[in-house]
Amino acid sequence: MKKLYTCLLLLACSLSSFVTYGEAFRSVEISTSQQALPPVMIQGPMPIEAQYFASLLSDVRTEKAGQATFYIGTFNGYPVVVAQTGKGLENTAAATAVGIERYHPRAIINQGTSGGHDPDLQVGDIVLGKRSVNTSNFKTPFRDKGEGSAPFEWLPMDLLASEGSAGEGDSAKDAERIRYYVADAELLA
Repeated sequence: MKKLYTCLLLLACSLSSFVTYGEAFRSVEISTSQQALPPVMIQGPMPIEAQYFASLLSDVRTEKAGQATFYIGTFNGYPVVVAQTGKGLENTAAATAVGIERYHPRAIINQGTSGGHDPDLQVGDIVLGKRSVNTSNFKTPFRDKGEGSAPFEWLPMDLLASEGSAGEGDSAKDAERIRYYVADAELLA
């Protein structure tokens, strides 16, 4: 008889644990929401450029950071951030850094002419660059007073070259080359 009570007690404990686990499973929530898509960030220096793209967005909100204005919204349901960067490399670099930190974009599109004057290009044309180069830093060789400047003698200065490479001699060779920034092949495909 003692064995029967022991077996019934064990059976009751086992059944109660199944009921307890069953209750726990009923309270588990399974999220059906999809993970948010990373936005595309479109940048333009001038208000007329950025505001045009921002006008195409739905559910727009505006954020400021320094000189930059960010318009956050969606285009056909896809998240887009339009950055009005202000003119110049410094403003664009600052706005790009802020945009990357805040919005984690999948791709960054810089729009505008960038000084390009190809007669075959029209307003609204899209040019996809395979690579870009910063041509705003040059090393100029010494010239005597009164000799002026000789731009064709300037050497490109790679700002990402090793430390101490801006000097003269062999250590300078690392900086005296053009660094190209290659586009993401997946984004060009």
